[in-house]
Amino acid sequence: MSDRAPVLSLRGVTRTYPTARGGLIVLKGVDLDIFPGEIVGLIGPSGSGKSSLLHAAGLLERPTSGEILIEGEAVGSLDERARTRLRLGKIGFVYQFHHLLPEFDARDNV
Repeated sequence: MSDRAPVLSLRGVTRTYPTARGGLIVLKGVDLDIFPGEIVGLIGPSGSGKSSLLHAAGLLERPTSGEILIEGEAVGSLDERARTRLRLGKIGFVYQFHHLLPEFDARDNV
């Protein structure tokens, strides 16, 4: 790969959603490194955990366990305000479908 440091690292990330029958494990011990300049695509069948992985990596949801590092810094203990600032400055998404927020006007959605 590269001897440069990754801009995004996931270490042992697990995501479990509560259900009536217990927990539904969607991610189990995911390790991932993304390096500067890399373009990464996630493919897999519906329900395989792609969105859960992106939501955890993008700091939109907290993983059940594991660690997420942005430019080498662990971000798991950040409060929501700090996570939002980090998303604004360091993280971007290109969704397959747009996700406009109805409570915001057009400018705020952009």
